[in-house]
Amino acid sequence: MDSATQKLPPPPPKTDAPFSGEDAIFIPLDGKTFYAWFAENSRHYPAQAQPLVKSFRKNLEGAGLTVFMPMLVAVGMRMRSRYEELRAAERVSRGVKGNTPCPEASAAAKAQFTKEIDDPDRREQWTNAAIEYLSCIYQSKQYETAAFSLLRQGVAQAWETLETLVIDCISTLAARDAALSNRLTHDPHTKDLVHFFSTDSAAQPALKNGPALLINLQASNAVEQLKHLFRVTFPGGGQLQMLLNRRELEILNQRRLLIRHRSGTVDTLYREQTGDQAAEGTEVMITSGELKGYLCTVRDIGIEILKETSELIARK
Repeated sequence: MDSATQKLPPPPPKTDAPFSGEDAIFIPLDGKTFYAWFAENSRHYPAQAQPLVKSFRKNLEGAGLTVFMPMLVAVGMRMRSRYEELRAAERVSRGVKGNTPCPEASAAAKAQFTKEIDDPDRREQWTNAAIEYLSCIYQSKQYETAAFSLLRQGVAQAWETLETLVIDCISTLAARDAALSNRLTHDPHTKDLVHFFSTDSAAQPALKNGPALLINLQASNAVEQLKHLFRVTFPGGGQLQMLLNRRELEILNQRRLLIRHRSGTVDTLYREQTGDQAAEGTEVMITSGELKGYLCTVRDIGIEILKETSELIARK
């Protein structure tokens, strides 16, 4: 059976418990750990690869930040409340009454607040308070629906982050190697996926006056298409091909297609291709944990694409 149409094994069975508001609260993975590779390795890459690395990281961060916004606002509210508590205490200790200005009280409160920001225990308290606040807010069906809608948007952005990197890297390599353009446009599995056209190098300096590229990855077998693109572009990229076999990537692709073309409404095709047991006609539910998994998968595949791209750049 062709891998593009092969059904995936069903996901682990779910309990009968419905999704809760806590499922919609997105707290990003630790940034220092999640982006460790960028800090440790990216500076060693060729100069022409640097814009690709920076763009990928920026887009990856943006995908997470969009969904993190409710949590960020909730934490900010708690921090603001804490500062006001400190300022009120300082005003009382100085005997300041009413609305009388007291710069000294404000300065002292700010100094203490700055110390608390650097205290891991205090930050954890603020985070827990924000989670509790959002959990209460999301008990309202209206707000819960909005939260899960934001997570679906995060799924779409996660795939777009990967797709953008693929286009940028192959475009950059094709600008340096005309033979690559020829291989892509003549290979039977990629010739209908790619379209090269001239571009303004001022708008995308990384292309160095070379061809820009459009890649059509809108089909349900987009992961299989990526495998063919990388087989032609990176003939020795065995590790990359292995990463493309991750189940999370296929589920991400099927879910972003469902979100884009059916507004996230589950249909028969989606159920068959993912093994998801969600009822037809219902909205696909994405949890914050699942989105974190997708972002990790996109990061890992993206890093491998950047490694392969940088190696080819360094050879020329």
